[in-house]
Amino acid sequence: MPTETPCADLTIAINRAALIHRFHWWACMDLETITENPQVDAYRLFTCKETCKRAKKRNVQLPKTLMIAEEQAIVPSRKALGWSLYTSTSSMALAYHLGARDIRVYGADMNGEADWDGTLNERTARSEKRWEKERGIIRLLDDWFTRNGATLQIVGVDQCQTLMK
Repeated sequence: MPTETPCADLTIAINRAALIHRFHWWACMDLETITENPQVDAYRLFTCKETCKRAKKRNVQLPKTLMIAEEQAIVPSRKALGWSLYTSTSSMALAYHLGARDIRVYGADMNGEADWDGTLNERTARSEKRWEKERGIIRLLDDWFTRNGATLQIVGVDQCQTLMK
């Protein structure tokens, strides 16, 4: 059963967090993770072209409400800032694109290999080098948001667990 998330006008679940939280949009670029979610048809999905191609090839039905990163004129620019490399940074750009100007990311620790529940996903390469690159893109997004009247706040796992109690 999904848990309540902190009060917000817009919530975006990232990857497997969609299994436990209520949300408005689901950002997920990994087809296998999408197919693992039993209620996938009920969601608005933000994903990438490659995931859509793989779904079509495997006859996997994606949600009817679908936004493909490469097909949107999303500001900030995907090419300039590189946000489309990772689901977390894609979700930050999506939040801004959908009108959010106070963007808060909950539970992103950006370290280690396991998901929030200890699950190891062999499909993702979660090395320190990857986390460094992702943090660099987040810094670029944060600078861009600041210049354009938005704020970005990363709320760590420990703070997030306190908020959810």
